[in-house]
Amino acid sequence: MSTPDKISAKEIIVSFVVLAFFVAAMIFTLSYFAKESEQKKNIISDAGDKSPTHVAADIKLLSIDPIKAMFRPG
Repeated sequence: MSTPDKISAKEIIVSFVVLAFFVAAMIFTLSYFAKESEQKKNIISDAGDKSPTHVAADIKLLSIDPIKAMFRPG
């Protein structure tokens, strides 16, 4: 039977650094996706805003057919 190789201190340190990196990446990812579920406030007003990011939209709703929408292919 052969004797098992001993793990060096350098290998242990590298393993802990890699593990810490993956844990930090997982925490960052989970916190980023947790922010997606927060409610955002959208301000809609009838008075036009003259800022450069303003978009004016006029919408006329013709009909609502929930049955037709349920069976739409795609």
